[in-house]
Amino acid sequence: MIQLRRPGQRFIRIVLIASVALVAAGCGLVPGATEALGLDFQYMRHAGSGFLDQVLSIDNHRGSQAAIPTLTIHALDNAGNELPGVSVEGLFGSTSGGLLVPPGNDGYDILGLTGDRAADTYSVSVDVTSIRWLDSPNPPAAELKLRYLAADGSEVTATDRFASVEASNPNDFAVKVDMLYIVWNQPPTMPQQAHATAKVPGPLTIPAGGKTTVPIGAQVQAAMDAAGASPDATLRAFPVP
Repeated sequence: MIQLRRPGQRFIRIVLIASVALVAAGCGLVPGATEALGLDFQYMRHAGSGFLDQVLSIDNHRGSQAAIPTLTIHALDNAGNELPGVSVEGLFGSTSGGLLVPPGNDGYDILGLTGDRAADTYSVSVDVTSIRWLDSPNPPAAELKLRYLAADGSEVTATDRFASVEASNPNDFAVKVDMLYIVWNQPPTMPQQAHATAKVPGPLTIPAGGKTTVPIGAQVQAAMDAAGASPDATLRAFPVP
């Protein structure tokens, strides 16, 4: 099972479009630099065996408002120069305004990198194009528990072939999520990159303390078929507006 390791920052530059430029360097953000945003960002290029690579952590410090950011993310080489021809997409929707970061919560997105020099990405810069804030009465949400079910209803793992997903909500309030199936490439030394992605039909609203079972749908089934037996794959649920 591939897990999430909270990133320790290597290098990240943050820019608030049409406002003040905010800079972060070394191993931490410039003190107070992101207070105006209410968000902090950190990037984990390579997290080690068993953990997710290419993670952008998005921490929302506002206690009563959820954030819906729209970001433009640029890939940088180990000298801090932008890599030409490399595109960066927030697979959960941080680059398209589709990811919700709950108040007081450590949200995250997984970055999809494409282009001839994508493997040379060492760090990223983040342009905060806009942030939409929503009042939220709920405390930070605990993660959903996911079970992967074969066609006969037996439980399997994310690297097996499964036909449906059962999502259990441990919170005392309803949560709205999308689910993304990610197949990773497996380079011998470099960080993993998302090779293929597919969404489970959704979004899903899971009631407080309840559970919902959903078929994986044709897109995920096709991604499984293309990946072959025992792919290096994961399924992630993430909050949406």
